[in-house]
Parts: sequence; C-alpha cells; structure tokens
Amino acid sequence: RRVHGGSNSLLMSTFRLFAACSRGLGDILKNELKALFPGKSISATEGGAILRGSQSDLWKLVWNCRTAESVHVEVGGSQRVRSAAELRSSFLRLPWSAYLKMNTANVHIKAESYRSQLFHETLVKQTIRGVLEDHSFVKPRKNKDGFKPTVEHVRQPDGQVITRAVKSEDTISTHVPSISTIIKANMTQMYISATGDDLYRRGYRTHVTWGPMRETLAAACVRAAGIRPLTPDSQSISLWDPFCGSGVIVLEALAISLGWPAPMTPRRFPFEFFPIHDSQQYAAFQTEQLARREKVSLPNKVKLQLLGSDIAVKAVSAAEHNALLAEAEKFMVQSSDSSPVSSTQTSAGLPPVSLQFLQGDFEEISARVPKHSIILTNPPYGYRSEQYMTPRQLSDMFERFGVLLKSRPDITQVYVLMVTHNNPLPQTTGLQWQPVLTSVNGGVPVQLLKLVR
Repeated sequence: RRVHGGSNSLLMSTFRLFAACSRGLGDILKNELKALFPGKSISATEGGAILRGSQSDLWKLVWNCRTAESVHVEVGGSQRVRSAAELRSSFLRLPWSAYLKMNTANVHIKAESYRSQLFHETLVKQTIRGVLEDHSFVKPRKNKDGFKPTVEHVRQPDGQVITRAVKSEDTISTHVPSISTIIKANMTQMYISATGDDLYRRGYRTHVTWGPMRETLAAACVRAAGIRPLTPDSQSISLWDPFCGSGVIVLEALAISLGWPAPMTPRRFPFEFFPIHDSQQYAAFQTEQLARREKVSLPNKVKLQLLGSDIAVKAVSAAEHNALLAEAEKFMVQSSDSSPVSSTQTSAGLPPVSLQFLQGDFEEISARVPKHSIILTNPPYGYRSEQYMTPRQLSDMFERFGVLLKSRPDITQVYVLMVTHNNPLPQTTGLQWQPVLTSVNGGVPVQLLKLVR
C-alpha cells in the first residue's frame, strides 16, 4: 500500500512477512509458524515461509520463532520490470516512507535476477540507490563532482547550521536498513529486512567447541524429534545428547519445552527504526516476553529431564557456561547433588525440570539415562573431526554407539545429525536409519537420521 501524506495509514495495516530459513528446514518452519499463528494462512516458499500479519504479529514472529534465520517485510506487491527506467518507476510507487527515515546514513541493497531482461544485478542496485538518494531517503555517497563528501552541513534545533566530518561507513550504526530486490521472469518483489540475518544468535552460545551448531538448526532438530512446548496433555520428556559439545541441542530443547522466547536479552532489531514502529506498545510486548522466563509452571506429573554428556572436559565446561548465560542455572543439577539415575529406574528423585551436563564416554554415561529417553545428538563427522581422532577411532566410536543402541531396546527414539556424503553411520552401527530432514551445518550438507527399530 502506498503512503499518502505520511506513514500513519500503515500503522494498523497488515504486512506480508517472509520468514527465511536454512536450506531444507522449510517444512519445520511452516509447522512452527502454524503453531504460533493458529488460523492464519501459512504458505511455504523457496527458502522460507510467508504469512500476513500486523505489527504485533511481526513482533511475535521475531521473538518466538526458533527456526527462522531472518524476517523480511514485503514492500508492495509483485510488479513487472524490464528496464532500469521501469524499475525506477516501480520503486517510486512503493511506500518507502513507512520503512525508511529521511536522510538515512547508509543502506544495504541486495539484488537477484533470474531469467529477466533486467539481468545486471549491479545496475539494479545502482538504480535503487539513485532513487533513494534523489528523494533524500539516503545521504549521497558522492557529491556533484563525483567525490565522496568529507563534510556535511547539519541544521541544529535552534536553526544554526554546523559543519562536521562525515562518518565513514564502518562507524555508522550496525542497524543499517537492508533492501532486497528479487526479479524473476521480469516480475520484481522488494523486501526490507525487519531483523537482520542473525536471528540464530540467541545470546547464550559464547563458548563453542569443534563443529559448532547453529541454534536454529538445533531447534529444527528438536522439533523434528517431536519435542513441543509442554501442555497439560503432554507426556514427560527425558532427552540425552551423548555428544553435547557446547550444549546447544539440550538448551534449545529446554527453551522449546518451556515456551521461552528466542532472544535471551533485549536487543535492537531493524524494525524498531521503521517510522511506523509503535515503540510504546513494543516496549510493553518486550517486557511481557522477557517475563515469561520467570514463570516456569509444568503441568501436574509432567517432568522435563535433559542430559548432555561429552568425553571432552572442555566441551562440558562450555556447555555449563552457556547454560548459565541461557538463565538455566536454576534447573542445573550437579552430579554430586543427586544419585545417578539408573536406566532401570525412573527419574523420580530429580526436580520437575532438571538439566545436567556430565563428562565421560557415552558408554559410561548410558547407565544414568532413564528408560524410554530420547537420544538427539550431533556427533563428530567430516573433516573437522579429523583434528581430534583418526578415521579408525571415529569408526570404532560409531561401532560402540551401535552396540549401545542395541543394548537399550527401550530407547526407541534416536536421532543423529550426520554428514550427507560418505555417511558411516549405517555401516558402522549395523542399524537401519531413515532421513527426517536435510540441511547444512557450517556449510557441510547434513541429514538428521532417525533409527528404525
């Protein structure tokens, strides 16, 4: 919708929101959004999912979706564009005053073109920047002589004009607006980023070990394993990650089960700089979201028992540190605080919500894993594992893991994230596995495999 005489007409509007995700996680993201927005139409698309929503829906999406990498607002609808002149005209018809402040210091412009007459992506970016500069949305990069200005003239509130040095781009605020233009078969769609591209940064994973796993991928694996926010109809959950590393799988399982918001602490998002942003209502929303962490109330007789273990002392130390930053210390149970939970016993001696990180080989730790637990793990694989063990040691490890799984028929739900190519798991464990999702981890193609009992 175009803005006439300002951006107030968009304050109560609905927006077309695009939530982007990592490759292969589209169905997981779509199902998560359906749970967040019951009754709304959610459509899967290449690289993510689309829904229509209000400003409060945008906030809810950003704060509660754990598998999205970023969120973008579509500016206007799809338009036909075959030349730079048509692109310029099309761009001017859109309500940019709702999303961009006048004289913005800088803007990031991205462009993609497929099977279109306007195929030169650099020309697309230059055209858009030219329109923004001509209409004073963005300060010009160059003056009339073609040089980058070194000074600027700024009018003060009292009317006085002062001259000051222009800030270099590397000193400008990191909350730089980002515009994406996608042209396919001469049809263009334009988006402005509402979040940046780092929603995976929850704020707790400051200590990492080898082969770190993004929080968004860990959350997708947790959801693929069937773990959802606990309700009165839920069954108790006992989960074990025998190769926990920095603890991201266990911590994402904790947050998802308790229905915690994704950001750990208040942070500034690009949508907070939109002229149409309702800062007063958002402040109340933000306070409400952060308060949810303080209210932990499990349904009667429902328990949540989470265990992470790793043979590396450094990994367990990193996991415990990250758990403290995740504000999970109130759930942490030290090994000396309770008797080991035998696999033949229940976890009745532990509190309703318990989180443990133990150092040791998985064969040793397995005696502490309750019956009917879920195993969800991201073991060593690929070239990064070669820094810590030989191919023979890696093969022996998986063989022993297979023996363990065969000795625990009570554990029927086993999920392992493994490298897609040259996957050693089926051969070394002697067990049958089926893929439940395919994605990438640190640029490496991976699959989440489920044990077929």
